[in-house]
Amino acid sequence: MLENKLTHMANAQPASRLVQEALAALLLKASSRDGDFGPEEVLLVISLLSETFGLDEDSTRALIKEAYALMEKTLLPDPFIKIIRDAYARESCIYAMYLLWRVVLTDGKVGKLESSYVSDVRIRLGLSEEDDHIARNAARAATPRIKKEVPVSKP
Repeated sequence: MLENKLTHMANAQPASRLVQEALAALLLKASSRDGDFGPEEVLLVISLLSETFGLDEDSTRALIKEAYALMEKTLLPDPFIKIIRDAYARESCIYAMYLLWRVVLTDGKVGKLESSYVSDVRIRLGLSEEDDHIARNAARAATPRIKKEVPVSKP
């Protein structure tokens, strides 16, 4: 799994609050790209941020509120991407991509806007398509499969 192969962001170096807010903003933007920010995505973002930075639920919710406040100041993800890129080595940036893919894959489908967003983040982080492939495959492996209801035909 990706966490075993790469430096986990929380262990790479202590994350400043600004770095935490930047990652939270990127995940929140990814979660709303398809126009549907459902409860599963909210819970996953909370869980991922909590695990990544070792925060309790209240601290994570406060972080999300701070990230929303930052997001109101800019529509573009560029400042958040720069903060992550400048704070972390390549391996931890790949881990950030893994987290983005986890959020995007939550509903079981990837729309054009989501795919474009993740691709843009990857490029701006200075990562290769191979890096993205590693992150996406790890996220797929970690994402539970959504069961689709099969219609029952009546005789």
